[in-house]
Amino acid sequence: MKAAMYYGNKDIRIEDIPEPTVRPGTVKVRIEWCGICGTDLHEYLDGPIFAPPAGSPHPLTGQTVRSASDTSSPGWSPTSVTG
Repeated sequence: MKAAMYYGNKDIRIEDIPEPTVRPGTVKVRIEWCGICGTDLHEYLDGPIFAPPAGSPHPLTGQTVRSASDTSSPGWSPTSVTG
């Protein structure tokens, strides 16, 4: 899969990375739309503000395609994800 990887100020590269697997307590989401917010722009220009870069898109919209067995609860079955 493709991912935008942060290497430093003004250095983001699109790379092929292994597709993640679903681990306990997680879900797999097919991203349908992804943008950037003001914080993303500042971190691109000046470096990390809140935490070391980790390749987490924000904002995003997508569909849950797989979930670990321990992520379900009665009456809750998410299929759409926003963040």
